[in-house]
Amino acid sequence: MNSFINKLPKITIAMIKGTAADRKGNITFDDMFMSGDALSICQAVKANRGKVIVQVDRLVATPSRPRNAIIPGCLVDAIVVAEPQERNEAYMALTGSFEIPYKEWHTWNEKINDLSQKQRKNNILANIIGKRAAQELRVDDIVNIGIGIPETVARFARKSGMLDMITLTVESGGIGGFPVSGEAFGAMIGAASVYDMANQFDLYDNGGLDVCFMGALEVDKYGNINAHRGTGAFAGIGGFANITAKTPTVVFCMTFNAKGLEVTQEKGVVTIHKEGEISKFVEKVSSVSFSAKRAIENGQKVLYVTERCVFRLTPKGLKLIEVYPGVDMKKDIIDRLPFEVEV
Repeated sequence: MNSFINKLPKITIAMIKGTAADRKGNITFDDMFMSGDALSICQAVKANRGKVIVQVDRLVATPSRPRNAIIPGCLVDAIVVAEPQERNEAYMALTGSFEIPYKEWHTWNEKINDLSQKQRKNNILANIIGKRAAQELRVDDIVNIGIGIPETVARFARKSGMLDMITLTVESGGIGGFPVSGEAFGAMIGAASVYDMANQFDLYDNGGLDVCFMGALEVDKYGNINAHRGTGAFAGIGGFANITAKTPTVVFCMTFNAKGLEVTQEKGVVTIHKEGEISKFVEKVSSVSFSAKRAIENGQKVLYVTERCVFRLTPKGLKLIEVYPGVDMKKDIIDRLPFEVEV
């Protein structure tokens, strides 16, 4: 490990986007919906005797209030002023420039989605999974919701009235509010607080969450999850490992198989019209993003919610605990698994 760390390149240049710089060079992020790890990045660069360049929308004569300055001027080497492009009302909603009441969170999310270049289609599979997964929410829960299928959990939490009784969080630093999906993922509508990503992971790493909802590419007979390594592709694991390692309840939201799966649901009854070509349940995952063995040792509750059934992690592996109406347990589940499960 030490030899690997020694080979990592030193960060010597940082290019940061902020809102304004005062005459002392202090940088604020008032019109940004997140600051990410801007301060930590600047500190790392200066520790390596590097240069920090910050782009801002404007210069201000009055020094910033100390608590509002995210980056102190002593860490800044150059400031570039670039007049910002015109921002629409939806973008301003993400920055907290005006208060958005709880009852309007969904409306603003729809407005932002309408302006997105990659609008999401109504996904029946995701809706079935998200609605069932949302049933794991409890009053006063502090929650993290991953990207993709797990995003639907927030929507069903709103429909059930639970959203107003829990606190959602996102890795980028937002606490409270409604996570935005699509291109603006990482922002929150109606956030109560937005701080640095490093501070958010202090919460995650120390078990500050009550429940998390995450996606998955593969799950094996032991309950291990691969969430970052697909066929012919490798993506960074991001905060997945941090979030799932210490959270008491972990809910994986995933389809039973992929590529061609066609399912409908009418009055609670699930009908599988066509199975997918790629099974997500495998004998052994190609890469471990989540360790089932460690989860058992930690006493975590782990569920695997699909569009047809729900599994729970036990010391022996997966246990089938719920089969949805309309689904044939043997034909649609047991016979399609490459390993045995407890029922």
